Amino acid sequence: MSNTSNLVNETSKGIQSIFHRLSEFFHIFDLSFFVAGVSTLGAFSFLFYRLGFEGEYPFPGWTGIFAILIAAYLCGLLSFSVGRMLNGKFFRKKILSNYLWAAIEGQNLKGEIIEQFRNSEQPEAFPIWRLYIRLWQELIDKHPNSLAIQHLSRYWAMAATFDSVAISLIVWAIVCLPFDFFGQVYLPIWLSLMIVILLILASLACLRQGGKYYEYQIEDLVAALATMNESLD
Repeated sequence: MSNTSNLVNETSKGIQSIFHRLSEFFHIFDLSFFVAGVSTLGAFSFLFYRLGFEGEYPFPGWTGIFAILIAAYLCGLLSFSVGRMLNGKFFRKKILSNYLWAAIEGQNLKGEIIEQFRNSEQPEAFPIWRLYIRLWQELIDKHPNSLAIQHLSRYWAMAATFDSVAISLIVWAIVCLPFDFFGQVYLPIWLSLMIVILLILASLACLRQGGKYYEYQIEDLVAALATMNESLD
């Protein structure tokens, strides 16, 4: 009976190890980038179609599938880079300034590090984003296997997805503009312009939702440290 129990435990640990390694692999090649990447690649494909660039796909079989996956991933990375930059300018910077100190006060998180940032006579030398990074490192260093890290990582992935999709929608809006410069126009001008406006509004909504996930991430990061009764010395 004991041998059977040990075998079950070892098998369970082995399966968990496999899933952990798979999750690390997918974390490196973050699948959230593919959502926007596929959409952006589709927008460029539609643009080429409008411009009349037709022809046979140059890559056969699995080579073609691999090329599409790489192109989609690169489009996703570019979409994320631009989306995160825009969100940083319009939402994230303000969110961090407004929510981090409020979360620290609300969760009653204390420590020498926090007081150092709070009482600094030279705020420009201790910008608030440095405190935010330090809080992350405190959690990762002291609780590397915490479920809170997985929870916060999901928030990061969702924020990244919305930031990326926002740019993808903007690309679609540009491609759908009823101008001859972008090739043949397939829809009435009024309908094309309505689609463009809806895409831009959806893009703004995605940027705002990415900011909301950033708010959740800040609040939950502070709450996790407070729940673990950490004094940040």
